[in-house]
Amino acid sequence: MKKLIYLAILLIFISCNKKYGQTPEKIPSTEYNTPMHSPHDEDQTNLWTTSPNDDNNLPTNTPPEEEQNISYSDTNITTRKIAKTANIDITAKKYTQEKQRIKNLLKKFNALIIKEEETQDYSKYLKLEIKVPAQLFDTLITEICNTKESITYKQIELQDITAQYIDTEIRLKNKKATEAQYLNILKKANTIQDVLEVTEYLQKIREEIESMEGLINYYNNQVKYSYIYLTISKNKPYIENKKFDFANTLKNNIIEGWHLFLYFIILLLSLTPFWILAAIIIFVAKKYKKKKNAKS
Repeated sequence: MKKLIYLAILLIFISCNKKYGQTPEKIPSTEYNTPMHSPHDEDQTNLWTTSPNDDNNLPTNTPPEEEQNISYSDTNITTRKIAKTANIDITAKKYTQEKQRIKNLLKKFNALIIKEEETQDYSKYLKLEIKVPAQLFDTLITEICNTKESITYKQIELQDITAQYIDTEIRLKNKKATEAQYLNILKKANTIQDVLEVTEYLQKIREEIESMEGLINYYNNQVKYSYIYLTISKNKPYIENKKFDFANTLKNNIIEGWHLFLYFIILLLSLTPFWILAAIIIFVAKKYKKKKNAKS
């Protein structure tokens, strides 16, 4: 009887496990993978992909600059950009005439003196920094060197800045393209925060654009004009050493000794107050000593 009761209880326990031990049916995950968005949230997602406070982040619809389609073939450069400079030193016997000749040449070639430095003592020299149109550079150098005076130094340097110019021009075009894209983003901004963030980026890009434009202007100026650094110095005449003159040397030494003696007398006279003070002290000391001896 007890065996039948235990068997019945076991069957009931097994049937309960079958009923409640089944694994629940999984709900498809796709029903929960699509979050709810408002239209405004969608606009924000399209505007920024990462934190706008990071200076390296760009809006998603602005491609990085290296992905722009501007390349070397898009530049308008057909000739090389060459910057020319020259250094010339002239030693002149006729200093004044040579200086005037150079200044006449500069007027003839429409050259501009940017800086001028001259000394008028025994060792005269004139330093000029000259700016001349590049197409007249070679001719002016030839005319300057066509002189009867001695040319002690001459150096002409040609610097090819084509690569730097093209690189700067390409980066400038890329920055301008990026600026245009930011302006379009600014039109689509919906909040004040978006406007401020895009405006901050635009300000940085504008500063970079202005810096590159200044560099381009500098390169153009270096190519349009050439520079000559010219020095004219007076030729010092050779002075022969004179023979030793005993009489003249003795005379000069006596005069110099006499002057030293006079200086010594003047020094003694300038110390007169100290001599008087010393004499008074000695007189008082001797008088005091005599009185002391008389008492003793």
